[in-house]
Amino acid sequence: MKKLLIITSLAILLLTPSTSRAVFGCSGYNDVEADDWFCPAVSYLQELGVLSIMSLFNPTHDMNRAEGLKVLYEASGKHIPEWSGDLFDIGSNDWFKPYFYAAYANHHIKAPFDRFDAHLPMTKAEFLILYLKIMEVEPGNNYCDLKETGALQMASWAFEPKVHYYLCKAQDMELASKEFDDDHINRAVAMQILYNSLTK
Repeated sequence: MKKLLIITSLAILLLTPSTSRAVFGCSGYNDVEADDWFCPAVSYLQELGVLSIMSLFNPTHDMNRAEGLKVLYEASGKHIPEWSGDLFDIGSNDWFKPYFYAAYANHHIKAPFDRFDAHLPMTKAEFLILYLKIMEVEPGNNYCDLKETGALQMASWAFEPKVHYYLCKAQDMELASKEFDDDHINRAVAMQILYNSLTK
């Protein structure tokens, strides 16, 4: 009887669908499985404390500007200063306020028309340029064959000059492909870029 119970238990474990194993297979998120291409990146960044442990990761969701600032600053390990009071369109209780203040005080971003628009989706260009600026990587003056899409031109207002040079630097560092596209960046792609840069 004991043997039968053991065999039955093993059969149940082996036949359990992979979705129920995902919780233990990769990082604790219910929607990230061990064989997902972005699983190593998510696990690594969670171990660093860049990502919070929550039930869902939502890998295909666009990363907004507030989320982008948070993960980039947390990955950099830089000190995040305290800030009291309101600033532009950011209220005193907004969770992302310290990250915005750090980026604004260090001239990593601007706030045209006194707005940050924290919940707007971040583009790939914005994410890459912010990464290089926060990590204090000089863009140099190399010019590359980069197709400047309408979205890229829209992104340029948020940053200091030399947008093109920053993106060429990202290509040199293999953070962006030669066939650069400037679509909105989703969470899985953003984590993969960070993972690639931090584990080189």
